[in-house]
Amino acid sequence: MKKYLAAKVIAGGAAITMLFSGFTYPSTKLPNVSNQTIQTLSEMAGGVSKEKKISFGNSFKEYNEEKILLSSKQMGIYNGYTAKEIRRPDSEQINIEFSKANAISTLFDFTLTQTEKHTIKVQSDLKGKAKIILTKDKKVIFPIWENGEQSSASKTLTLEKGRYRVRLVTSDASGKINISLDEKHSLFSYTVEKAEQEYDKIMKPAVDTYQKEVKKAHERYDKSLDGASDLYSKETDKASDKYYDELDRIGDFEYSSYLEAKEGKEMDKEYTKKYSKIENQYEQELSNSKGSYEELIQQAEKYLQERLNKAGDELKKASEKANKAWDAIIG
Repeated sequence: MKKYLAAKVIAGGAAITMLFSGFTYPSTKLPNVSNQTIQTLSEMAGGVSKEKKISFGNSFKEYNEEKILLSSKQMGIYNGYTAKEIRRPDSEQINIEFSKANAISTLFDFTLTQTEKHTIKVQSDLKGKAKIILTKDKKVIFPIWENGEQSSASKTLTLEKGRYRVRLVTSDASGKINISLDEKHSLFSYTVEKAEQEYDKIMKPAVDTYQKEVKKAHERYDKSLDGASDLYSKETDKASDKYYDELDRIGDFEYSSYLEAKEGKEMDKEYTKKYSKIENQYEQELSNSKGSYEELIQQAEKYLQERLNKAGDELKKASEKANKAWDAIIG
């Protein structure tokens, strides 16, 4: 009898251990607020000293598509890409090398407030299709140079006020190309740096707020778990104490008295009936305690997920605002 009772108590303690050990802490998935174009342009700004693959997250096959050429979109992939920027008092230059390129990207970006003359120079050692174009206000294209005509070119243009972009267009191209422009602060990396500053003004505090909200949500969740665990332990302890008290009441002495009585078998049945009732009550109380514990855990998980979702939604809103601020500068 005593051995059996001990086994029951141990089983009760094991139930708690199994319940806790089987519990999985909810994972927090960070909202996807990344923008591949922003990441890629930020990596390229200021030059790339070691060969790397540059991808804008989309393919480029529109070598002669005017709509794409006039846009400010960066598209395609460069393999084995390196770039060096040279900034002089009277001009700026970018030297680019790649093992293969199917892409379109902006190299220079500048705005004129009056009519001025400017010279664009190109020196290349390329294979495949490649060209340098100048666009104005996303409306006009000025051809500057195309591979196959000659390895170098120098073109001076009279440019009216407006926003201009010098763009490199490639299709299955490889090799080296150097491009220079006689306009200070015209390298596209200046534009990227300005856009980054505006983007970070929004995203840095937003990310900080998000991290704080996530931390607060998890701290409250942990407290809820502790409270649920304490309550569960108290209820199971109470059930165990009651279980022992009931067993003591019908006791071994009472049991042996029944067996020694003339109608021992009948008394034995009565004892078994009483014992079964106590056993069933104990099992029910343990089950109720477990059910209450699981309900508290579900409530805590629900609250945690709601807080995480709310924090994630706020971060996504900030990301949308930051992307608009970026686009307003990149154009």
